[in-house]
Amino acid sequence: MAKKLKYILLGALTIIILSAALMFFAITTSTTVTAMLNVENGTVKVNQGKGWITAKDEMKLKLGDKVKTEQDGQASIILYESTIISLEPKTEVSIEDLNKKHLKVKQTTGKTWNKFTGLLGVEGLSIETPNTVATVRGTSFEVGMNEIIVGEGEVEVTSNGEKITLKEDEKAEIEEYKEKGKRRIRLIKKRLTKQDREKIIKQMKRNIKVLRKIRKREINKKRFLVQRLKKKYKISDEDIEKGLREADEGKLNLDEIERKIPIRIEGIKRIKGLTEKIIKQQKAIQRMMQRRETERQTLQEKPKRAVINKPKQTTTR
Repeated sequence: MAKKLKYILLGALTIIILSAALMFFAITTSTTVTAMLNVENGTVKVNQGKGWITAKDEMKLKLGDKVKTEQDGQASIILYESTIISLEPKTEVSIEDLNKKHLKVKQTTGKTWNKFTGLLGVEGLSIETPNTVATVRGTSFEVGMNEIIVGEGEVEVTSNGEKITLKEDEKAEIEEYKEKGKRRIRLIKKRLTKQDREKIIKQMKRNIKVLRKIRKREINKKRFLVQRLKKKYKISDEDIEKGLREADEGKLNLDEIERKIPIRIEGIKRIKGLTEKIIKQQKAIQRMMQRRETERQTLQEKPKRAVINKPKQTTTR
């Protein structure tokens, strides 16, 4: 009887230890969705090998899946909860490679705005169109059928065997020409226009919304832990939202906050990383707005200089 009781106690102890270990694992680790669709506006459709169907927000995607937006549609494909492929209306893309070393997306029509954060071990991203391949390792940029615009960082663009590097505040356009009777294309590097900058600012603000949504999903993964912390420290959802907004504005020291957390929680690291990317995107928007204002002032000054420098007319008697 004593021997049997001993085994029962050992079994119970083992269960308690395993339960504690699993609880610790659940708290400190965080699962990652490889590919997910964020439906923003209008009609968005997905083809997972069985024809086109209406897409649902936060539906999971896989290798080979195709997504397209109708004339009123906007959506974002989120890869590894860190890389964002934002589709403009009348755009179609397919997921070609989900290897973290180098993600690949094929774009057959329309325009995408792409945000590569470099978080969660993703090292590279390529967007391929019928005319170009844009490759990045940390930037945000637009890919159209005939042009590529860089909002921040650098993009390596390859077309027809030609390779160029675009930096922040630059774009490349596809130009067609004939050589020995054959149609050829080449890349022409240009400066951004006022309209380009307006578009970049709009897309960066859109990126921030998506990054915040990803961060909120990360917080909700540990909802039971969040509820315990709310009860312990007597804080509300509004307090948490206010704190996140202050963090986004750079008012909080994220490194200091992370150091004060006694347990190394992967989710906290992710939330911090996403918040840092939001802060960086806010700064990129400010830079772009400053350039837009400088360009506006320069254009206003040109007519004045022209009047000042206008040669005086001489009258003949």
